[in-house]
Amino acid sequence: MNFNRFQLGEIGNICLVDTPTMDLDCGIDEREDAISQFQQFFVNFKTSISAIMIVVNFERTDLMKQKLIRTLKYLKKFQDMIYILITDFHLSENHDGDKSQLEQSLKFLNLKGIIFLNKEENEKWMIEELNAIEQKSSHQVFDINDTIFAIIDDKMNASLMDQINLKFSSLK
Repeated sequence: MNFNRFQLGEIGNICLVDTPTMDLDCGIDEREDAISQFQQFFVNFKTSISAIMIVVNFERTDLMKQKLIRTLKYLKKFQDMIYILITDFHLSENHDGDKSQLEQSLKFLNLKGIIFLNKEENEKWMIEELNAIEQKSSHQVFDINDTIFAIIDDKMNASLMDQINLKFSSLK
């Protein structure tokens, strides 16, 4: 498989995957290509995915929320395994206040957790955080059915066509 837009890396014994931006509100061709790449990746690594970590830079809360919601709408099914990594948190002028305010503001997303990363944190600290996430993981098979990433086979396609035909016939 060719995952040229996915960058693999390791920290300790944990494999991290930096995926392309999940901007599926773009043109149709780009959207279909991105969905196909994610489908292939999710299928090939369905037993290896322990958590999903969405990275967002520290900035105004409303901008961070917007970015998160744009991505999370495609991953709703997996919200029990999604963590947010807020980078550049050293730019905060009030760490405790901003941390508390962000945790409260993002509570409605029902995420598994939020990690605040600033430039003072070292690699050892990050490895400990990632290991803790991995240990909390349910280690279930990553099932993309009923998501935008579901692979539509001939059987599913026939079922969808039957449903469409049934709707049209009921309108007559």
